[in-house]
Amino acid sequence: MGRPVGCVSLRMAWFAIALIGMTVTAGAQPQVPSDLELSVAYCLGQMKDESLLAELEQIAANDPDPNCKMSAAPDYVAICRKGQQALPDLRRDIGRLQTYLLARGFGTWASKTLPYTMAINRGKADAADWKARVNSAEGRACFSRCLAGGADCTARCVQQLDTGGINARMGQCQGVLRAIPF
Repeated sequence: MGRPVGCVSLRMAWFAIALIGMTVTAGAQPQVPSDLELSVAYCLGQMKDESLLAELEQIAANDPDPNCKMSAAPDYVAICRKGQQALPDLRRDIGRLQTYLLARGFGTWASKTLPYTMAINRGKADAADWKARVNSAEGRACFSRCLAGGADCTARCVQQLDTGGINARMGQCQGVLRAIPF
């Protein structure tokens, strides 16, 4: 004897419901952020250091002269020129990173927000740690010797202060900026 027809239909119905349920829930699974997305979030946190932006904006506001002639001190002129040159590029790069994350859905899915937020916070922490190292007595002494010493001297100071690999992580942001499509 065979099975009753109603039993087979009921099993088929449960199978169909289960299959539809798996399909619907599989489509609703949150996307895991890619390495590039997390790197972009890290770089955004690192570059969007409000204190650095404020310092650069203050330099530009206090000395609108493109030749930085408001002070005769040679170290001021060098810092002023670098600040004036860096500010527009920094603003552009921050805008690109923000646009990329927005296009990728940052902040639109609650499940994706936490990894991005953690990456941004790591970037902010690295920026704050690096700034503290540069502003330490050792950092100030090293970089003040390098104002006229050139890139080799600056590279030695960076290497001397970079005991935790922060500079390597922060240095990856230029590669990240080249990797994003817009």
